[in-house]
Amino acid sequence: MNCLIKWIITDQQAFSLVENDDFQLFINALDPRFQLPLRQLISESIIKLYNSQREILCNFFEKTQHKFSITTDAWTFCINLEYLAITLYWINEN
Repeated sequence: MNCLIKWIITDQQAFSLVENDDFQLFINALDPRFQLPLRQLISESIIKLYNSQREILCNFFEKTQHKFSITTDAWTFCINLEYLAITLYWINEN
């Protein structure tokens, strides 16, 4: 299920994808034994992953003596696709 969640995140798929009949047929064709998780489980798993990664980053920033800078950029593509970029730069002892 981890690969499915990673794909949903990186490809910006809707959580409801797992309820799509054609997607279910596709997954069944690949491996009929695989049971797709419910949309609610996908949502909960992504929230847990987010919180876990957030905690790792917060701990890193609290404990580090390095200097860092975070920049953001948001824009909308001409077909109304919205993007947000977050860039982190840091200087360490090396």
